[in-house]
Amino acid sequence: MDLLTKFKSAIVEFDTTQSIIGAHADMKASRISRGLTEEVPFDPAEKKVIEETIDAMRDLQASIPLPIDWSRIGKVKPHIDEKRTALRETSDPIVRKCSLVRISWTGFFQRVNSGNVVTTPSEMTAAAFESYDLAQEVVRQLKKIGTDSRAEMFGAFRRRSSMSHSLLEVGFEFAAIGGTNVRTETTIEA
Repeated sequence: MDLLTKFKSAIVEFDTTQSIIGAHADMKASRISRGLTEEVPFDPAEKKVIEETIDAMRDLQASIPLPIDWSRIGKVKPHIDEKRTALRETSDPIVRKCSLVRISWTGFFQRVNSGNVVTTPSEMTAAAFESYDLAQEVVRQLKKIGTDSRAEMFGAFRRRSSMSHSLLEVGFEFAAIGGTNVRTETTIEA
């Protein structure tokens, strides 16, 4: 379901107005109005906040057997924010351990760009892998293009969405990994 349909359905479902839903999403009524009429379409960040807010409102309503007076912004919004945070944590949890690929004493692998290995001195901006096996595969692929490296385990505390889950995500293409038409993605077991 697209955002506009989801938003309009939420207005009916919660028996409220677009400006009240917008207030719960920390957006001004004029911005909501212009976005819904597509005069100035919502950007991806705004879409995400709106969708998270509607999902949080739905979750909050499901947890309470009585109808909620959504117009009481000051009373209800903290509960919506709490639900939004909980839903975000459920959908994109923090991974406590990850594997990084060290290129040098002070450099970590970030990606391959047009055959060149891009490094970073920061562990937080380096390519992180939830799967140690995938990090080892990156080490093997880097060796094929002449770059020595090693995989190391770190306690990174990153969100799962910030992890790399395939060789393609970090710039390795079919030609760079032997020219075969073999699928290079590795599935991560949750």
